[in-house]
Amino acid sequence: MKRLLATVVAALALTATTASASAAEGVYFSNFGADAVSHVGLLGGGAANVPITPEPSHPNGTAIDSATGRVYWANFDANTIEYASIEGSAATVLATPGAPVDRPAGLAIDPAAGLIYWANYAGDTISWAALDGSGGGTLDTTGAPVESPNGLAIYPAADTIYWANYLGDSIGYADLDDGGEGGELPVAAERPTGVAVDVIGFSSPATVKAWLATGGAALEAVPGAGPALVSRGGGGA
Repeated sequence: MKRLLATVVAALALTATTASASAAEGVYFSNFGADAVSHVGLLGGGAANVPITPEPSHPNGTAIDSATGRVYWANFDANTIEYASIEGSAATVLATPGAPVDRPAGLAIDPAAGLIYWANYAGDTISWAALDGSGGGTLDTTGAPVESPNGLAIYPAADTIYWANYLGDSIGYADLDDGGEGGELPVAAERPTGVAVDVIGFSSPATVKAWLATGGAALEAVPGAGPALVSRGGGGA
């Protein structure tokens, strides 16, 4: 329900800053030790810190909202989620009423829904908030381990969020829309940090949901799982 309501808000600003955003395309990353958010061109060159005032406080996680031309980061020490123009500007603290921010580590944006998600390393929770500052909450992760989460990623088409459990040595997942339906991917992990989703090989988002529902059963048994999915061993999830 929260994603459906937020979609209306997000749709109002999809093209306002597209030209500005494309002018600064590149890779943005958190410089934890330098208290900065930095930028470098996709092919190298032009590396610099994004001019932000005041400077970030041990940023640990960065995400881009291309539609609005904003870069978001998680302030690990200050326990805030902030944003600024990708070309530099004063920092703004995102209002997150109802959503805990407890040593945030990792961000992911669902631009279509107008939502941002982050992992609470110290709180052992996954939080979400609306990009318009109207509020947020704690994601229901029932059935999934959440142990010092450090990094997350979303697959909106399959309504699924994944995160790395640094102290739990595991990768957890849960339903992105209403929460719950959580679990743990059947993979060996050792102090994992950071997650990225590659969906190549899956015939459809429904296939991903069907596979997760089996708790990691044999891929050949999942309806819609083609040869490419089987050969990848589910690694695309």
